Amino acid sequence: MRIRFETVDSTNKYLMDHHADLPDFTVAEAAFQSAGRGRLGRVWHGDGKSALFSVLLKEHVTVANIGLVPFVAAATLHKAMKAHARRLRIKWPNDIISPEGKLAGILCESVIEDGAVRALVVGFGVNVNNVTFPDDIAAEASSLFLESGKAVDIAVFIDEVVAAFTAEWASFRDGASDFLSYCNRHSALKGERIFFLNNGVRMDGIAGTMRKDGSLSVKTKNGTVFLHSGEATISGGMKLPSE
Repeated sequence: MRIRFETVDSTNKYLMDHHADLPDFTVAEAAFQSAGRGRLGRVWHGDGKSALFSVLLKEHVTVANIGLVPFVAAATLHKAMKAHARRLRIKWPNDIISPEGKLAGILCESVIEDGAVRALVVGFGVNVNNVTFPDDIAAEASSLFLESGKAVDIAVFIDEVVAAFTAEWASFRDGASDFLSYCNRHSALKGERIFFLNNGVRMDGIAGTMRKDGSLSVKTKNGTVFLHSGEATISGGMKLPSE
Protein backbone atom coordinates (compact mmCIF):
# COMPACT_ATOMS: atom_id res chain seq x y z
CA MET A 1 0.00 0.00 0.00
CA ARG A 2 1.32 3.45 -0.92
CA ILE A 3 0.13 6.71 0.63
CA ARG A 4 1.24 9.97 -0.92
CA PHE A 5 1.05 13.36 0.81
CA GLU A 6 1.88 16.74 -0.61
CA THR A 7 2.46 17.92 2.97
CA VAL A 8 2.36 16.02 6.25
CA ASP A 9 3.86 16.64 9.66
CA SER A 10 5.99 13.47 9.48
CA THR A 11 5.66 10.27 7.46
CA ASN A 12 7.09 8.36 10.43
CA LYS A 13 4.53 9.88 12.78
CA TYR A 14 1.68 9.13 10.40
CA LEU A 15 2.56 5.44 10.20
CA MET A 16 3.17 5.24 13.95
CA ASP A 17 -0.20 6.85 14.68
CA HIS A 18 -2.12 4.65 12.21
CA HIS A 19 -0.14 1.41 12.34
CA ALA A 20 -3.04 -0.65 13.72
CA ASP A 21 -5.20 0.12 10.69
CA LEU A 22 -2.56 -0.21 7.98
CA PRO A 23 -1.16 -3.35 6.35
CA ASP A 24 2.40 -4.56 6.64
CA PHE A 25 4.83 -2.74 4.35
CA THR A 26 2.67 0.35 3.88
CA VAL A 27 4.79 3.15 2.42
CA ALA A 28 4.04 6.80 3.23
CA GLU A 29 5.81 9.50 1.25
CA ALA A 30 5.59 13.29 1.18
CA ALA A 31 6.90 16.18 -0.87
CA PHE A 32 7.11 18.33 2.27
CA GLN A 33 7.16 17.58 6.00
CA SER A 34 6.25 20.26 8.52
CA ALA A 35 7.80 18.36 11.43
CA GLY A 36 10.23 15.91 9.87
CA ARG A 37 12.38 14.21 12.47
CA GLY A 38 15.87 12.81 12.61
CA ARG A 39 17.75 11.01 15.35
CA LEU A 40 18.56 12.65 18.70
CA GLY A 41 15.68 15.12 18.34
CA ARG A 42 17.01 16.76 15.20
CA VAL A 43 14.78 18.29 12.51
CA TRP A 44 14.99 16.95 8.96
CA HIS A 45 14.86 19.88 6.55
CA GLY A 46 13.15 19.46 3.18
CA ASP A 47 12.49 21.96 0.40
CA GLY A 48 10.59 19.73 -2.01
CA LYS A 49 13.82 18.40 -3.49
CA SER A 50 14.32 15.56 -1.01
CA ALA A 51 13.00 12.01 -0.92
CA LEU A 52 10.99 11.76 2.31
CA PHE A 53 9.29 8.44 2.99
CA SER A 54 8.71 5.75 5.60
CA VAL A 55 7.97 2.02 5.55
CA LEU A 56 5.74 0.24 8.09
CA LEU A 57 6.85 -3.22 9.22
CA LYS A 58 4.43 -5.33 11.25
CA GLU A 59 5.45 -8.89 10.47
CA HIS A 60 8.70 -10.69 11.33
CA VAL A 61 9.87 -7.89 13.65
CA THR A 62 10.82 -8.86 17.19
CA VAL A 63 12.53 -7.27 20.16
CA ALA A 64 15.51 -9.46 19.30
CA ASN A 65 15.95 -8.23 15.72
CA ILE A 66 14.79 -4.61 15.65
CA GLY A 67 18.31 -3.42 16.50
CA LEU A 68 19.51 -4.80 13.17
CA VAL A 69 16.87 -3.13 11.02
CA PRO A 70 18.80 0.18 10.74
CA PHE A 71 21.70 -1.79 9.21
CA VAL A 72 19.36 -3.55 6.77
CA ALA A 73 17.95 -0.15 5.79
CA ALA A 74 21.41 1.44 5.52
CA ALA A 75 22.69 -1.33 3.24
CA THR A 76 19.60 -0.99 1.06
CA LEU A 77 19.82 2.78 0.84
CA HIS A 78 23.54 2.78 0.08
CA LYS A 79 23.03 0.29 -2.75
CA ALA A 80 20.29 2.45 -4.26
CA MET A 81 22.20 5.71 -3.87
CA LYS A 82 25.51 4.50 -5.26
CA ALA A 83 23.79 4.03 -8.62
CA HIS A 84 23.55 7.84 -8.70
CA ALA A 85 26.70 9.04 -6.92
CA ARG A 86 30.16 7.80 -6.00
CA ARG A 87 32.25 8.05 -2.80
CA LEU A 88 29.32 7.24 -0.52
CA ARG A 89 29.86 5.60 2.86
CA ILE A 90 27.67 4.33 5.68
CA LYS A 91 28.24 6.19 8.94
CA TRP A 92 27.12 4.30 12.03
CA PRO A 93 24.41 4.20 13.05
CA ASN A 94 22.18 5.63 10.34
CA ASP A 95 23.71 8.10 7.88
CA ILE A 96 24.92 8.01 4.30
CA ILE A 97 27.76 10.47 3.78
CA SER A 98 30.41 11.52 1.30
CA PRO A 99 33.55 13.64 1.75
CA GLU A 100 31.29 16.63 1.01
CA GLY A 101 28.79 15.93 3.79
CA LYS A 102 25.67 14.06 4.80
CA LEU A 103 23.23 13.00 2.10
CA ALA A 104 20.77 10.79 3.95
CA GLY A 105 19.54 9.64 7.32
CA ILE A 106 17.43 6.77 8.60
CA LEU A 107 15.13 6.92 11.63
CA CYS A 108 13.64 3.71 13.04
CA GLU A 109 10.84 3.95 15.60
CA SER A 110 8.94 1.09 17.19
CA VAL A 111 5.66 0.41 18.93
CA ILE A 112 6.19 -2.17 21.68
CA GLU A 113 3.33 -3.46 23.78
CA ASP A 114 3.43 -6.22 26.39
CA GLY A 115 6.97 -7.10 25.37
CA ALA A 116 6.10 -7.59 21.69
CA VAL A 117 6.83 -5.36 18.69
CA ARG A 118 3.51 -4.28 17.21
CA ALA A 119 5.07 -2.10 14.55
CA LEU A 120 8.40 -0.77 13.37
CA VAL A 121 8.60 2.30 11.14
CA VAL A 122 11.70 2.87 9.02
CA GLY A 123 11.98 6.47 7.87
CA PHE A 124 14.24 7.62 5.06
CA GLY A 125 15.31 11.18 4.34
CA VAL A 126 17.53 11.67 1.30
CA ASN A 127 18.86 14.91 -0.16
CA VAL A 128 18.25 14.28 -3.84
CA ASN A 129 18.15 17.48 -5.93
CA ASN A 130 18.95 19.96 -3.17
CA VAL A 131 21.46 22.68 -4.02
CA THR A 132 21.13 24.86 -0.91
CA PHE A 133 20.55 24.08 2.76
CA PRO A 134 19.63 25.97 5.94
CA ASP A 135 22.54 27.82 7.50
CA ASP A 136 22.82 25.43 10.46
CA ILE A 137 23.61 22.44 8.24
CA ALA A 138 24.96 24.05 5.06
CA ALA A 139 28.58 23.27 5.91
CA GLU A 140 27.94 19.56 6.46
CA ALA A 141 25.23 18.61 3.94
CA SER A 142 25.33 17.35 0.38
CA SER A 143 22.94 15.80 -2.13
CA LEU A 144 22.91 13.37 -5.02
CA PHE A 145 22.75 16.33 -7.40
CA LEU A 146 25.73 18.08 -5.82
CA GLU A 147 27.71 14.83 -5.90
CA SER A 148 26.91 13.89 -9.49
CA GLY A 149 25.77 17.06 -11.25
CA LYS A 150 22.69 15.18 -12.45
CA ALA A 151 19.07 15.64 -11.39
CA VAL A 152 17.27 12.52 -10.18
CA ASP A 153 13.56 11.81 -10.49
CA ILE A 154 12.49 11.65 -6.85
CA ALA A 155 9.44 9.44 -7.45
CA VAL A 156 11.53 6.95 -9.40
CA PHE A 157 14.25 7.02 -6.74
CA ILE A 158 11.73 6.25 -3.98
CA ASP A 159 10.43 3.34 -6.06
CA GLU A 160 14.00 2.06 -6.41
CA VAL A 161 14.64 2.19 -2.67
CA VAL A 162 11.30 0.59 -1.76
CA ALA A 163 11.86 -2.24 -4.25
CA ALA A 164 15.39 -2.79 -2.94
CA PHE A 165 14.23 -2.70 0.69
CA THR A 166 11.46 -5.19 -0.06
CA ALA A 167 14.02 -7.62 -1.48
CA GLU A 168 16.57 -6.99 1.29
CA TRP A 169 13.93 -7.44 3.99
CA ALA A 170 12.83 -10.76 2.49
CA SER A 171 16.46 -11.90 2.43
CA PHE A 172 16.91 -10.75 6.04
CA ARG A 173 13.86 -12.73 7.15
CA ASP A 174 15.26 -15.81 5.45
CA GLY A 175 18.67 -15.34 7.05
CA ALA A 176 20.33 -14.89 3.67
CA SER A 177 21.16 -11.18 3.72
CA ASP A 178 24.79 -10.04 4.00
CA PHE A 179 23.66 -6.60 5.22
CA LEU A 180 26.09 -6.43 8.15
CA SER A 181 29.19 -7.35 6.18
CA TYR A 182 28.04 -4.94 3.46
CA CYS A 183 27.74 -2.11 6.00
CA ASN A 184 31.21 -2.85 7.34
CA ARG A 185 32.73 -2.97 3.84
CA HIS A 186 31.34 0.50 3.18
CA SER A 187 31.82 1.93 6.68
CA ALA A 188 32.83 5.57 6.98
CA LEU A 189 34.25 5.02 10.46
CA LYS A 190 36.15 1.73 10.40
CA GLY A 191 39.84 2.41 11.06
CA GLU A 192 39.24 6.11 11.73
CA ARG A 193 40.03 7.92 14.96
CA ILE A 194 36.73 9.11 16.38
CA PHE A 195 35.43 10.84 19.47
CA PHE A 196 32.17 10.08 21.23
CA LEU A 197 30.36 10.29 24.54
CA ASN A 198 30.38 7.20 26.75
CA ASN A 199 28.16 7.53 29.84
CA GLY A 200 28.44 11.29 29.47
CA VAL A 201 32.25 11.26 29.26
CA ARG A 202 34.00 12.31 26.07
CA MET A 203 36.35 9.59 24.81
CA ASP A 204 38.27 8.85 21.67
CA GLY A 205 39.57 5.76 19.94
CA ILE A 206 39.82 3.85 16.70
CA ALA A 207 36.50 2.71 15.28
CA GLY A 208 36.08 -0.96 14.49
CA THR A 209 33.18 -2.89 13.07
CA MET A 210 29.43 -2.66 13.38
CA ARG A 211 28.20 -5.72 15.28
CA LYS A 212 25.20 -8.03 15.33
CA ASP A 213 23.78 -6.35 18.44
CA GLY A 214 23.69 -3.00 16.62
CA SER A 215 26.73 -1.59 18.38
CA LEU A 216 29.98 -0.11 17.08
CA SER A 217 33.23 -1.43 18.52
CA VAL A 218 35.86 1.18 19.41
CA LYS A 219 39.41 0.48 20.55
CA THR A 220 40.39 2.97 23.24
CA LYS A 221 43.47 3.30 25.43
CA ASN A 222 41.51 1.58 28.19
CA GLY A 223 40.31 -1.31 26.04
CA THR A 224 37.50 -1.94 23.60
CA VAL A 225 34.13 -0.33 24.23
CA PHE A 226 30.88 -0.94 22.39
CA LEU A 227 28.67 2.00 21.50
CA HIS A 228 24.98 1.15 21.45
CA SER A 229 23.61 4.65 20.96
CA GLY A 230 24.67 8.22 20.46
CA GLU A 231 26.93 9.58 17.77
CA ALA A 232 30.54 9.13 16.72
CA THR A 233 32.48 11.91 15.01
CA ILE A 234 35.62 11.48 12.94
CA SER A 235 38.46 13.44 14.53
CA GLY A 236 39.88 16.06 12.20
CA GLY A 237 37.13 15.69 9.63
CA MET A 238 36.26 12.99 7.15
CA LYS A 239 39.04 11.20 5.28
CA LEU A 240 37.06 8.88 3.05
CA PRO A 241 38.70 6.96 0.20
CA SER A 242 37.65 7.68 -3.35
CA GLU A 243 36.11 5.04 -5.61
